[in-house]
Amino acid sequence: MRVGVGVASLALLAVIGPRPAEAQYIDARLIRKGALRIDFSPHYTNYDTRFAFGTAGVTDGIAEPLGTDLTADTVGSNLFPTLAPAEEAIRAITGDATYRINVGAFNTVRDADVRHFPFGFALGLTDRITVRANLPIVTTRSQVTFTTDTTEANVGFNLAAPELGNATTVPVAMNLIDELGTAIADVEAAIAAGNFGCPTGAACVQAQATVARAMALRDNLLALTGIGAGREFVPFAPLASSTAGAAITAEIAAVAAALQALGATPVNSVLALPDARVGPDELNALFTTPGLGFETEPIAFNRQTKFGDIEIGARFGLVTNPSARVVLTSTIWLPTGKPSSADNFVDIGTGDGQMDVELGIEAALQPGSSVGVSFGASYTMQLPHDLTRRITSPDAPLAPLSRRGVVTRDPGDVIRASAFPTIRLTSEFRVFASVSYYHKSADSFEIVSLDNQVGQGPAAELLERETMMTAWHFGGGIAYRSDLTGRVLPIEAGLNYRAAFSGSGGLTPKTNSMQLYLRLFYDLFLDTPPSGR
Repeated sequence: MRVGVGVASLALLAVIGPRPAEAQYIDARLIRKGALRIDFSPHYTNYDTRFAFGTAGVTDGIAEPLGTDLTADTVGSNLFPTLAPAEEAIRAITGDATYRINVGAFNTVRDADVRHFPFGFALGLTDRITVRANLPIVTTRSQVTFTTDTTEANVGFNLAAPELGNATTVPVAMNLIDELGTAIADVEAAIAAGNFGCPTGAACVQAQATVARAMALRDNLLALTGIGAGREFVPFAPLASSTAGAAITAEIAAVAAALQALGATPVNSVLALPDARVGPDELNALFTTPGLGFETEPIAFNRQTKFGDIEIGARFGLVTNPSARVVLTSTIWLPTGKPSSADNFVDIGTGDGQMDVELGIEAALQPGSSVGVSFGASYTMQLPHDLTRRITSPDAPLAPLSRRGVVTRDPGDVIRASAFPTIRLTSEFRVFASVSYYHKSADSFEIVSLDNQVGQGPAAELLERETMMTAWHFGGGIAYRSDLTGRVLPIEAGLNYRAAFSGSGGLTPKTNSMQLYLRLFYDLFLDTPPSGR
């Protein structure tokens, strides 16, 4: 089973997705000179599915469970990125090209929601220029049920890994590697000296084949155990009682005997393989216990409340008359939110953590007394920023500590467009439908540093996969605007619901969202009679 996006990127999807302001009904209004508007517009977004991309047996664009990334009937290198070289090594040693590491079955049910409680302020500098600020408090919640079944596992903890082995098993495994190297060098020296009828005799050819076999075994044992410089953490190894475990032990013995028969220094050490499968409790402890190679938070319920990304902006009126309004908008999003953690596979950040600059246009047409339509479009330039991530591909989300590092993320720019057909019920009430389009280009990444440099390290390109997102949303709501007597300062309120009906990209959540808003106006200064706008 293909597992979608890497968990390191999965935690970003809530904040990469549409922001609350986009769900708001567009009326293309300005605030007249001297007036202050105070907004309260709580916004709730929930999702437990996403639009599939590349999942085996699932058509792209079809909704799939949000927990897909941590769900598989057979868990191995498909979820743990550093198991892939070990799996290939086992295949080479045993001669079984179909062998797969099986840690067991994982099942993850996940439901996420993001709750914004923004307090907005807007001031009319002139009748055509409005400035504004939005201060959001954001609560994110990730409800997770993570269960494992290791009864069919064919591996246990890797006893040769320094993180998981002990004072006996780790040195013995290292000795095995060293002894193989010494024996190989002995035979190579004999070949170079012309022994075994070298360079052309049949015995020479056999000796050379034995050396090649021994070197391949040594290299594969390095990959299997993770021992040595340039090797990543390998958490699991075949059970000693398994077919693969028995084949590995037999191959070590056969190669040792063949080398010794050629006069090499004896290879006396053995590879300690695990006797027991990893139990569910041990597996969960593997992720959370310091020193065991992962050091993450539990795969469990997570909730946090912090500041989101503060926005400041300005609006300029091009056309301001009762039947047609056109407004240019500009917004800067400040990096005040908290991004998701590199040490939590399922948390959701409260903000992007980087600065965005957005330019847009709004238009509202009300040619008659009953019907109207409004439009909006914007282009957001998302600026680069540094953050800590575990560097892995969408196909292998459970990255160990050796994959954690600082990266420079250059998020893809965003295009948004929306339309709101409107029917006026009374002088104060309007109902509307909404359709909106969202597209984010792919991100790009560069690795700044790795906490634990291993060989060449993972490629930053792994983080770029499936970061392009597209979605269509439909919905509707009701808007209220009452112009009071006296200075003609209105009260505005409304409700807006919308849902994602189609999307693509692999990371795109299938969201449902609800927004309420209340806007109150106050006079701060008044130089001229009110215009009634």
